Amino acid sequence: AGRATAKAVAAGAVQASASVADAGGDGGAGTNGAGGAGGSVTATNAVSASSQGGSLLLSQGAIGGGGGGSQTGAPGNGGAAKSTFTLDDTLVAPAGQSASITGYADAHGGRGGNEQSGLLAGGAGGSATASVILAGTGTVRAGATAYGGAGGINVAGTPGAAAGKAGGAATALAQATGAYVTSQANAYGGGGQAGGGAAMATAIGSGTGGTTYSTASTNRTSPFLVQSLYAAASGSVSGQSTVLTRAAYGGSPLIYPVLDQAVAMIDGSPTTATVNSFLLVSPASKAAFGVKPVYFALEQLGGGHSTGAAGSQTTYATTELTVNLSKLAVKQDLIVALAGPQQSGAGFTNLYFNITANGVTLVSQNFTSVLAATTYFIDHPLDLGSLASGPLNAGGTLVLDIAMDVTTASAGDSFSVTLLVGDPPPVAAGPTALASAMAAFGAPSGGSALAAAPAASHALASLPQLAAPALA
Repeated sequence: AGRATAKAVAAGAVQASASVADAGGDGGAGTNGAGGAGGSVTATNAVSASSQGGSLLLSQGAIGGGGGGSQTGAPGNGGAAKSTFTLDDTLVAPAGQSASITGYADAHGGRGGNEQSGLLAGGAGGSATASVILAGTGTVRAGATAYGGAGGINVAGTPGAAAGKAGGAATALAQATGAYVTSQANAYGGGGQAGGGAAMATAIGSGTGGTTYSTASTNRTSPFLVQSLYAAASGSVSGQSTVLTRAAYGGSPLIYPVLDQAVAMIDGSPTTATVNSFLLVSPASKAAFGVKPVYFALEQLGGGHSTGAAGSQTTYATTELTVNLSKLAVKQDLIVALAGPQQSGAGFTNLYFNITANGVTLVSQNFTSVLAATTYFIDHPLDLGSLASGPLNAGGTLVLDIAMDVTTASAGDSFSVTLLVGDPPPVAAGPTALASAMAAFGAPSGGSALAAAPAASHALASLPQLAAPALA
């Protein structure tokens, strides 16, 4: 069957709008057999528009079909969704160019089918890919949003029932080229009982001014220890700026990419290989975690200057991690190990670093010296207190936010760090020499050596969100 298309042409300096939403069919339900797979759908350059000095508004969506459920058989997987389009208004003769261009690409992976008997797992969520690349001579706004489909679940509710499957991966790319540009990419990995889908979002802006912004998030439900992950990054445009965010479980090793601006990446429940690569060059952190710790996440935050002319610029990068502490057999202390500071050019003129747990500020550091920051971040394990009770344990949940703002002066300047978050094993029974000495002087042997930091006034810059029109 053919796919829908839309084209709009405006004569004069008025708005031309075109919108398309394409959907795959849902898989059929199975009573005594398997459920059908959801239909996959791809929308490519299905919208176009032109005007003479006016404005363009383009919206293209793709929705994967849901997997069919089943009472006794295997449920169907959700259908994949892909929505991509490109428009280059600079190729049009000057008289036919538009003063402003706004475009959105939207993709929704289909949900996996549910299973009723309790014998089989639910269907996997469908993947989602959204990409929009726009170029013009005036104001250009690009927005891409991808939603991985949720994994189907087993709804029997009986003890020992098979779990659901993982949610679908989500990838979003937004690129805007013009005079003043706004580029925003959001990726939401689908949630699932067997794991959350990986999410990656990239926003690229090229112009004399503007903003870039991206977010990536994913989640998974009980019985997992690490439940939800979120990363966000933003920067300003002068020349070319790129911001990258990623949120995944047990993903590939984190490597600070060769970017023009900001990055925020979080890898929940990291693999042994990625953890070992961190600890190999961090002996103090390795000692702090001890033998057989539980690792929550490996993270990377960084920021730098765009490629344009010199002038002060600030990037913002933040991550958020949610941990179900009831899944820890023994709760010890929260350790955030800092390592791997990377610098290019002059580094930065100002750096702000903040750690908050359940709304309580634990670390608030401000640096104007690159040397001082490098010294602070090299193999520096921070023991932030007990996970058994107190502010780090809010009803059995830990929500950990880490933020880093980097202010730079000129192109080529950047600074990034890597962090490993986890809980060390219990210490051996019996008093330590330090505890015994403290007891001899009448001092308490327990408690944290860290004083609570004052509440920070900093907050991640809130950029205006691009609101895409509703897709029919």
